[in-house]
Amino acid sequence: RKVASRIDWPLLMILGFIAAIGIANLASAASASYGFALHITQFIWFMVGAVVIGITALIDYRIYARWSYVLYGIVVFLLLLVLVAGTELNGSRRWINLGFFLMQPSELLKIATILVGARYFHDRDSDEPMTLVELAKPLGIVALGVGFVLKQPDLGTSLVILAIFFSMLAFQGIRISSFLV
Repeated sequence: RKVASRIDWPLLMILGFIAAIGIANLASAASASYGFALHITQFIWFMVGAVVIGITALIDYRIYARWSYVLYGIVVFLLLLVLVAGTELNGSRRWINLGFFLMQPSELLKIATILVGARYFHDRDSDEPMTLVELAKPLGIVALGVGFVLKQPDLGTSLVILAIFFSMLAFQGIRISSFLV
């Protein structure tokens, strides 16, 4: 009951509706183009994602906060592993071959950036807007991961990660002079 009361049911219904439309469109397009049921695979991955979301939602958020720096470090290690032993496709080395699927650690970096940014801003003592000097540490942490993503090369994902960080920074607050610099 307690868990069910914390679920945003309208949001969950909208998500299911959008997924159903996407899978129906894929079923319509894929059967004509490919001749096999691509929509079934998409539905299976949607269900796997739904289970992962459900499990993730059951974990207390303080556990994520406690382990955020460790998780970020693991993702950065995976990005380093990609550079050393990653799978190369179409001229870029972005994936780790796990046998049954290719994992792209730069996608995990998006989540890790949110977790580590939230933890850093939460632990900050001041409610004042951040100065340029105060920005150096969190920007350095994020720049480490972004640097590895740029080496793959993947400019698009790098820009998305920076956009995630700077949007969090906008809510945290930054001095106008620091922003202009």
